[in-house]
This record gives sequence, C-alpha cells and structure tokens, in this order.
Amino acid sequence: MKKHWIGALLVLLYCVPWVFFALWGDAKMGTMLLYGALLAAHAVLCLIALKTQCAWAAIVGSALSGAVSLLFVRHSPLMEMNHYFKPFTAMQLTAAVSLIMFVIQAGAAVLWKKKGK
Repeated sequence: MKKHWIGALLVLLYCVPWVFFALWGDAKMGTMLLYGALLAAHAVLCLIALKTQCAWAAIVGSALSGAVSLLFVRHSPLMEMNHYFKPFTAMQLTAAVSLIMFVIQAGAAVLWKKKGK
C-alpha cells in the first residue's frame, strides 16, 4: 500500500510543467539554467521511482509532464515567440524535449528492471 502512495506522489511531482519552465526561462530570461533544472528534476524523480520499485510512476509521470507542459505552452505568450526557437515552434520544441525525456526515462526503467533480474 505504501508504494502506491509513493508512486502517486511521484506522478504528482512529475505533473509540474518542467519543460515549459525550461523554455520560459530560455525565452524570457535568456538562460539555459532551467534546462539543467529540468534534467535534475527528472533524474531525481526517476531515480526515486526506480529505487522504490515504482517504475510505472516514472513512465506515466514523464508522459503527463510532457502533456502538462504542452498545455501550458499553448496558453502562454511562448506561442507568439516562435521566432525565438527557430527552426522549431514553441510547441514542437516542447514536444521534442518531452519525448526525449520520456524515452530516456523509459529506457532507464527497462535497464533497471534488467539489472534487477
């Protein structure tokens, strides 16, 4: 029962629009530091999920994080700043970064499962 609560809490923490904040910081403040925060947050959350045997939370949470980030970008001024993210639009870059984060975390979950057997 305890692991279900941990998994649910991890999914909630993943639902923070990490990719949106990284793009927002890049466009509005001209800093790439929030991309580092994105990587650190996803790495820590994924590691906690794997250590607590809640790999499903990393995969579901990563997908939800991407969806929430896409929703935030769609309803933010970033949509009018597509020139900043050339050759991508803000939505395309959000989708690409979210997909990359998802693939990395799904791969980490698969490798973790193989290592445990």
